[in-house]
Amino acid sequence: EQPKKDIPGYRFVETKKLPNGDTEHVYEKVKTSHKDKEGNDIPGYPTEDGEQPKKDIPGYRFVETKKLPNGDTEHVYEKVKTSHKDKEGN
Repeated sequence: EQPKKDIPGYRFVETKKLPNGDTEHVYEKVKTSHKDKEGNDIPGYPTEDGEQPKKDIPGYRFVETKKLPNGDTEHVYEKVKTSHKDKEGN
């Protein structure tokens, strides 16, 4: 019986004992998501497999990266407020 292993890009889920006596370790891919500060997905930036780096997203500023208890990565951004004023401040 082999012990479970740490596999980059995957998280361990469970160990199963198969009817033939073999042991099966079950893993699933970790995911990376891009969210706003309210926890909403940023349009056009879907969840990706594996641990991915933060992105430069137009109209958003990167805030932080969270490593979730389940092994997933969540990059958090806030919307950049843009205001347009003339030279008199109007």
